[in-house]
Amino acid sequence: MTRSPSIESGGHERGPLLALLVANMLEAFTSILVILSTPTILHRFDEPLASGGLLLTAYFLPYVALMPLWARLGDAFGRRRVFLISLILYVLGSVVALAALSFWWLIIGRIIQGLGNSANEPLAVAIIGDLVAVERQGRALGVWGTAGSIAASVSLVGGPLVDAIGWRSVFLLCVIFGLFTFFLVQRHLPSFPRTGDLGTVDWRGAATLTAGLVLVVTAISKGNDWGWDSASFLTLFFAGVLAVFAARLIKREGKEPFLDYSVFSYRILWFSSLAAAAAVFTLTGATITLPLYLNAVEQLNTSETGFILFINGTGLFLGALAGGVATDRWRSRWPSVFGLSALGLSMFIMGAFTSDGVPLIVVAFTLVGFATGMCFAPLSAVITKAFAAQDLSAASGAFNLIRRTGTIMGAVAATSILDQRIGILSSVYERSLALAQSYRDTFWILGIVAIAAVFFAFRVCAETPLQASKVRQGHGGSNMAKR
Repeated sequence: MTRSPSIESGGHERGPLLALLVANMLEAFTSILVILSTPTILHRFDEPLASGGLLLTAYFLPYVALMPLWARLGDAFGRRRVFLISLILYVLGSVVALAALSFWWLIIGRIIQGLGNSANEPLAVAIIGDLVAVERQGRALGVWGTAGSIAASVSLVGGPLVDAIGWRSVFLLCVIFGLFTFFLVQRHLPSFPRTGDLGTVDWRGAATLTAGLVLVVTAISKGNDWGWDSASFLTLFFAGVLAVFAARLIKREGKEPFLDYSVFSYRILWFSSLAAAAAVFTLTGATITLPLYLNAVEQLNTSETGFILFINGTGLFLGALAGGVATDRWRSRWPSVFGLSALGLSMFIMGAFTSDGVPLIVVAFTLVGFATGMCFAPLSAVITKAFAAQDLSAASGAFNLIRRTGTIMGAVAATSILDQRIGILSSVYERSLALAQSYRDTFWILGIVAIAAVFFAFRVCAETPLQASKVRQGHGGSNMAKR
């Protein structure tokens, strides 16, 4: 198999990895700032509290649903070129949001932001698989995975900045950081050869698949508002599922499928993707629930909450680095098994300390960050090490699509569980006690998801001999991947 262009010397990896690291910071950078500014935005446009979810949904809907599209465009036009186009879209969306004169104008800006930033993960994982020698991919993915924790430092200034200047300062920072990222990627990433041709793509199937993904993600994101047994949720969800399956069945003769469904026949992809989805499900649920707990129960302000999110980011940073080193050293399932086990245990600790004060909660939340960071590099390295170059974009797109669906589901599930528990327990206990127990139950349920995902992490067989046994090499497949 030819890896082009390959970097054989670790010293020459620094520029490209720096560019990819900064690009990966955009998602966390944007999400943290918007989460911190949501109350101010809703007050400014006189919107109800329920509208706050739209600020996240409008971003994550295109972010998740369009990952396969960006992966395919990267094959057709070159990953560096497509990466730059996606960054231009992100900056454009930030400008639209910055200039918003109404709430729905702002939502349009968020949609464009999500559309542009959607390219980052599938393209970056594939680029790392192409550029970095196989024996160093774990460290490279670990460094790349620290982006979210580094970007979390913006929470230290985000709250005070919004209080002092206003919510538009958030999107001004997005414009500045987006432009900086564009020039960094343009300077440091090498050009990539085209490995596909859009002229042969089955665009009818592509439209059907994208529509199906949009419907499924929309249904999941709105399930808490509509009700999980409502006609609206069930209609959208199952219509989306049918469209995803129909996209494969209506493939036109002589045309290539938009998404290479053959990658889904490998259990190694499913096990690693589901384990990664469970990790971000738990982390996202905890990250959304904890600020609510700190405000409602502990009476902390935005700046104090931002500082605690920063501490969690420090744990995530250290965990991602440790996971990357462990992946290259042992090349086994154990780093992700340990990470998910520790993640579940940390959530149980958070639940146990909901009535014992802030310091213990902060320690447990920092462990949540470290444990999640430990999971990312080994699970991503499974994809880069197991799939050959011609299938790496498809596998990376599928992996990140499933993983990021976990992000949306974690946010929706956590708020849904919390609302239900508060409603039930408020009729039995005094208000403060009902709140504390509701948050405790939510943290514990998130912990159960992480512990259950240990099964998937344990089944991930990352013992692939380096370079030699890619699951799709020569389109012959590997017994290892399917067993």
